[in-house]
Amino acid sequence: MGYIYFDPLELADESNFAKYREAELKHGRIAMLATLGNSLPCLLHADIFHLPEGLQSIQKTLHHKSTLQIVQDLPLLKFWLPFLIMIAFLETRILVQRDKRDMPGDYAIGYFGLRDKGVHERALVCELENGRLAMMAFLGQIVAEIVTGQTVPEQVFSITQELINIK
Repeated sequence: MGYIYFDPLELADESNFAKYREAELKHGRIAMLATLGNSLPCLLHADIFHLPEGLQSIQKTLHHKSTLQIVQDLPLLKFWLPFLIMIAFLETRILVQRDKRDMPGDYAIGYFGLRDKGVHERALVCELENGRLAMMAFLGQIVAEIVTGQTVPEQVFSITQELINIK
């Protein structure tokens, strides 16, 4: 019977399905972290967080900057080059499918210690679906930040204020 999957462009087939599923899981995992991380710089400079003495310089650096501004301000040779080298190392040495019989995205480090597909299949499907949602959410956050010029928490605050004023 083979795999049943949503593929409107008909890019996947039996020979490359595992590769595409593995890429989808990787991107979904990264997007889940990115969606959260897109809001953190704004929240770190808020008065609700009191960082330790050594980290207060980071808090001052992030003050009133959007995620896009922070990313643009990062130096090429001091940050981006080592970052890309680290990602290349992870992609080629660590996050590699060791056994083709394993599930796509299982790098022999387990899913938070869960290795039995039959028992944890629901959790694995949830991870895939949440990853898909996070990819769309992160894209929406970036587009909204570009269009409005406001960070995600600023957008939430302004929408909340508008809703309160309507009543």
